[in-house]
Amino acid sequence: MQKVYRSIIVCLLLVMPAITFAQDKKADADALIKQGTALHDAQKYDEAIAKYNEALKIAPGNLNALYEKGFTLYASGKADQAIPLLEKVANSNTSPHAFAVLGNIYDDRGDFDRAISCYTKGIAAFPKDGNLWYNLGVSYMRQNKNSQAEDAAIESIKINQKHLNSYRLYVLATYSQGKHECSLLAWCNYLMLVPQPKQSAEACNYIKNILHYSINDGNIVIKGTDEQSRVQQMDIAAAVSAIDPLLTSTKPVDSLGTQLASVFRIVNVKKEKFNSPFFTKYFCDFFGAMEKTKYMDVFTHYITVSMAPAENLAWLKARPDEIKGFNEWLASTKRVTD
Repeated sequence: MQKVYRSIIVCLLLVMPAITFAQDKKADADALIKQGTALHDAQKYDEAIAKYNEALKIAPGNLNALYEKGFTLYASGKADQAIPLLEKVANSNTSPHAFAVLGNIYDDRGDFDRAISCYTKGIAAFPKDGNLWYNLGVSYMRQNKNSQAEDAAIESIKINQKHLNSYRLYVLATYSQGKHECSLLAWCNYLMLVPQPKQSAEACNYIKNILHYSINDGNIVIKGTDEQSRVQQMDIAAAVSAIDPLLTSTKPVDSLGTQLASVFRIVNVKKEKFNSPFFTKYFCDFFGAMEKTKYMDVFTHYITVSMAPAENLAWLKARPDEIKGFNEWLASTKRVTD
């Protein structure tokens, strides 16, 4: 028994230096990679690549070094050199970023089939990576495959409900299909997250356009190309045209709030018509519940800061209790995505 014990000790003494040496090599490679990423961030791409090459000499096949080198080559306009490195990392199924960058390269080249293949393979390996879903949706949008783009945007939003670009993708994909109720409510959601004037001005213009898209000199003219888009546009037109004559002397922000409340109400009442559990639960239920609260005025003034900054900010500043109540309602209102 003593001989066995001594043999184990001898083996350990022989193996431990090799383990320590390997650990030291990895630490050295990691330090070089960290230096390389800092140089990349400073846009010193050639110097960054030199650091990655040093790391690969120490630790050949280091996947992190291969990815960072490939990413830097892509960022510096050397996509052809980046592809084989990124493919090696992607084939290891260890990094969703490799699939994303590869897809971006093919997207940039207009090679959409390969781009879609990269994103879908990445999603198969990393189904909860919202960036891959978002990139997939953008690729579909660039091909005018708006329904597929909508589906991808939904998955991205489910993963990260604060990802602004995913909402933008969703609103544009649904708007392009004539699904104006879907687009309108998503724009409203977007505005709750980004009320900055420059970004919110575009969203507010879309909202105003959607609200009056089918109303021409008091007449309703539906332009939808299929049953779903026609129904959605008709519901908005009916909700808005019924109250517009009553708003002639109302301030623009108050008028918009009344119009939105009317649409939220009709969308929630008729939510069974939507062939999208996500839209019904995540948007219809939420805005339908909001319309029944006393906070529609707070919501409207908040999302329309860009329309009249001084007036809206003064209005909000004068109502701290209402803002507090609205925030508490938001925090306590559970939203469902499935």
